[in-house]
Parts: sequence; C-alpha cells; structure tokens
Amino acid sequence: MAKSAHTKSVVLAFACLAVAIVSTSSVHAQIQNQKPDQLNPTKVVTVYPKYGYAPKPIKVRLSRSEVDVVKRLQIASFAPMKYPANSTSLAVFYIDPGAKDSPTLALGIKSMIMAGELLASAPDEGFRKTAIIVGRTKSFIANTIRSLGCNPDFNAISGALLMGATICNRQVIVINLSGYLFIKNRSQSLTTAMETAPEPPLSATSYIYADRNIGGLSHEWAHVSRAYISHGLIADNEPAWFREGFAELISGMAGVRASTNGMTYLNFHVIRIRKFASWPNSCNKRTFDYRVTDETLGGCEYLRGLIALELLVANYGGIKNLINLYADMRLTADFFSSFRHVYNMSVPTFESKADNYFKYITQAATYKP
Repeated sequence: MAKSAHTKSVVLAFACLAVAIVSTSSVHAQIQNQKPDQLNPTKVVTVYPKYGYAPKPIKVRLSRSEVDVVKRLQIASFAPMKYPANSTSLAVFYIDPGAKDSPTLALGIKSMIMAGELLASAPDEGFRKTAIIVGRTKSFIANTIRSLGCNPDFNAISGALLMGATICNRQVIVINLSGYLFIKNRSQSLTTAMETAPEPPLSATSYIYADRNIGGLSHEWAHVSRAYISHGLIADNEPAWFREGFAELISGMAGVRASTNGMTYLNFHVIRIRKFASWPNSCNKRTFDYRVTDETLGGCEYLRGLIALELLVANYGGIKNLINLYADMRLTADFFSSFRHVYNMSVPTFESKADNYFKYITQAATYKP
C-alpha cells in the first residue's frame, strides 16, 4: 500500500473511533442511571466464539443484572487511551525458541498491550523493566529465572512452572506455554511429551481453552500494571478474590479491546463465567470466603473474583475507580480503608452485593420461563 493511502486509512480509522466514542457516551450515561439488581427479565443470547473450535453456537439465558453489566463493560473496554506508551517498552522478553512462532503468544502480546492501556499506568522514574519469560520447557524457565537473579521458592510457586505467575516482587512474569496449550485441569501434570509437542492449531483447540490461553499474559500484566499504580506497594490484606478477579477482568476487557474479529464482552462473559467450569456447584460459598489464598479454593477466587469485579467496575465508577483504589493504597497501605474511601461502602457491603449478582447468574442458568 502507498504511504499516502496508508495514512488516509489510519486517519479514517481514528475518525471512526472518535465517532463511536461520542455516540456511545449518551448510551453510557443512560446505563449508569440504571442499576438493576435482579433476575428478571431474563434474556436468551447466542454467542459465536471468536477463537478456537466450538461444535455449535453457545446459547445461554442471562439475568437482568448480567445484561446490564455486560453492556457497561463493553463500553468500558473501549475507553479512550490515557497512557499511550506501548507496554512492550516496559518489558524485556525471554522467549524459548520453541515458543517463538506461537500464534497463541502473538495474540497474548496484543492483549497484554491493551491491558496496559486500560489501566493507564506508568512506572516511577528509575523503574526496572519487567522480565517476561515464555517457555516451552521447565528447564528453560528455571534457568532463565535464575539468570535474572530471581530465586523464588519453586515449591511455593509450583503453579508458576505449570502455567503462569508473576514473581519476584512483580518484576518477573512466567508463562509456561506448554502448560497453557495442553493442561486442561489442575489434576494434570506437565510431561516431557507436552513440552516437545507442536502447538495445536487454534482451529482445533476448544474455544474454552483458547480463550484462557490467549488471556494468560494479559492477566499477569494486569498484576504488574496494578503495582505501577501503587508504586509497588501491595497491601497485605487485599482479598484473593479481588486480586485475581481484577486480573481476570482486565484480561477479558483487554482481549475485547485487542480483537480484530468482532469479539465482544458478551463473548468473554459467556465463555469464561458460564462455560469455563462447573463452578456454581464447587464455588458456591460467599465472596467473603474467598478472601484468603488457599489451595483448597481450587481456583474459585479467580471465577468468583471475576464475577465480583464485573459488578464493581460496571456499577461503581469503572476502571477509573480501580486506579483510584490502588493509588489510594499508596497512602493507607490498607485495602479495606482505601476501598471505603473510593467506593463509599465497606468491603463486606460490596461482598453481599457480589453474592446477589452470583445468585442471579446461577438462577438464570436454570431458569424455566
């Protein structure tokens, strides 16, 4: 394409985006004035997964609360960019040769960049770039971690070598691509055969796992960006449901923002909350019960945390208030105090609201009209 034609196409694209933002602002204002907390009227929706294989379209019934929340989060996913720096300029990649040409990794990096834009955060002066290790073998990951002078307790972070984690004071992200590509549940072990097997094509990967795999890097980058906002301070009493729900939500919104194939927040919501696991049966405690990280939670802090953060961001000030919350923690070093300052309600009060939202989601799933 000629340079002038390319320039015109870019200008036209930005013009269209500006029109879209203006046209959605009035809708956003109308939605913000309605905060239904209820089951009815329910709505049946059909979703066509944008990545991975699905034998047929997905049809589910949503509660009124879900419909409202999804509308708001679709709009919030395309909020104007406030911090224009490319997230990749804040990171140094160490990529295993076996992962270099991975389509999953390429999509993950695009989503990671969008996660940085959503959080509109920049590091302090003199910051140390985040090391991102993407491996296909445990040996590559372990050797690279040690070469960086990062010496975590591998027994304590066994999950880091299995799939993904942010370690060493948020300075190192570990992505075990083999784990993402081949592990389907927590009871599986990573084998040597998995580490050397070719990456399955996205078209042959279940849409459930394709969605999870693409979002792994942006989930971890959300943890890093959150640390930029609070200047590295991590409040000791931040609930596990909030910490992991925050990263899950940002990852989902970033995937929507990065999409060039029409992926919507509804698509993410249905796949991750309705189809990813049978959590209504195994994750049916109160939100309060997922405050403390524990192996016995079985990952429920991620799923129930995502449900809670959907409600919080949709109904209580959007991404802006999440940023305000982490900024306030620089002053208080206390999650519960900062939460009250920013949201004008206590954490237990919000947890009860999140429990209601969870209740309506589960009731809609088995609703008989």
